[in-house]
Amino acid sequence: MTLKKSFILNIIILLLGINAIFAQENHLMFLNDGTKAALARAKIVEKAQNELLVAYFIFEDDGIGLVALDLLLLKKELNPDIKIKVLLDGSSNRVDRSLWYYLEQHGIEIREFHPSPKLLVPLKKISIRNFFKAFKNANSRMHDKILLADSQDLIIGGRNIERTYYDLAKKNFHDRDIYFVSKTIGAEVKAYFDKLWNSKHVSKLTYNRRDRKGKHYNKMINKLKNIRNYTLYHKKEYEKNSQSIDPEKYGMKFEKAIFLSSYNKETGKFDPEYLSTSLFKLALQLKKSFIIETPYLVPTKRLYKLMEILHEKDVKMQFVTNSFCSTDVMPVAAAYDNEKEKLAKLGVELFEYKGPEYLHAKSAIFDDSLALVGSYNMDPRSAYINTELVFIIDDKNVVKELSSIIDEDKANSVKVITTPDFPGGYYDCTKSRADMIIYVIFKFLTRFQWMYNMF
Repeated sequence: MTLKKSFILNIIILLLGINAIFAQENHLMFLNDGTKAALARAKIVEKAQNELLVAYFIFEDDGIGLVALDLLLLKKELNPDIKIKVLLDGSSNRVDRSLWYYLEQHGIEIREFHPSPKLLVPLKKISIRNFFKAFKNANSRMHDKILLADSQDLIIGGRNIERTYYDLAKKNFHDRDIYFVSKTIGAEVKAYFDKLWNSKHVSKLTYNRRDRKGKHYNKMINKLKNIRNYTLYHKKEYEKNSQSIDPEKYGMKFEKAIFLSSYNKETGKFDPEYLSTSLFKLALQLKKSFIIETPYLVPTKRLYKLMEILHEKDVKMQFVTNSFCSTDVMPVAAAYDNEKEKLAKLGVELFEYKGPEYLHAKSAIFDDSLALVGSYNMDPRSAYINTELVFIIDDKNVVKELSSIIDEDKANSVKVITTPDFPGGYYDCTKSRADMIIYVIFKFLTRFQWMYNMF
């Protein structure tokens, strides 16, 4: 081999080696602050070159939602060739349809998961089977939260697109996301998104005359157009404040991660129970401890079975969850209060968040070796009904960081000590009469487990 050929071969091997190393590198950054979480989303949209995939359970056309829509429009205007897909939950999409129609006219694709049942249907389609199918679909929701750019930059976690998740309201959600930069994870999430996008559960949006033209349409479009001045005016401020939001420079490397979803690759179907079964099997391997942070703690029969097994193995179990005072869903607080005594008998330590925010973070630490973050709640809806996402990260530094974050929330919590006369917990607040009536009613009703699935 000539010297020239040898030199060229070595250069090619070196380049291939560098590419292989880059392809294997994974970085992440926790987004615990609402402002940083908003800036990170804007940064991903701006960074995208070829494709943007968006999926959210709640999408509101408040200030943060309008800015999000305008950023997508601006990206499409600056880069007409980019593909932008937005997937919405059919019942929790709160953006006026005129705005979605306007985005679609500008080349952004919009679809929704299980659209709300139509009130008027042809007589030939009215049947008992169709009624129960419509009811099942109405109760089954897409609870995912995804923002993915170019199959590499990804934000997942608990936050929806609504101002209370970004510290912009009087009372906000205390939440958590992860900003990943990973080609491996990005490719898996893209495959999941595409499966969901093309599934029978997802439909194109339908529009009536009011959504497409007229006074209402013009009012909504002008509302969106007025946001552009705000977006451009704050551009320099955004660029300055978002410089530190960079997982590759200021985040952490991690070695290995597992992406779990409600899509069963073996059957080729979306099955919420598939994800909960996967988590159950993983948890059965625990030897020392688990700590789970969840806004909604309403244990299923299978979760109780798991805790009984782990209790026999002397595994330390801790839950950090909302208190009566910090909950945003009073029926869940009532159901959870019914479970405290049973949980205490299994040796479970409960920590109730004091607030003043609503706790909405969904994370876990298994055996001080695995970190779990996603959209999954410890309740029947996540276990059996909704689509969900969970990321399991196998890296000691990530585990240490997440443990420290959860410890901060525990410091703002009260450890529950139950007695025969008192369920224990944090009740140092004043609730409205309506909240108290709801609490008392559901405290009774949620003794019957079938009621859990209704909220």
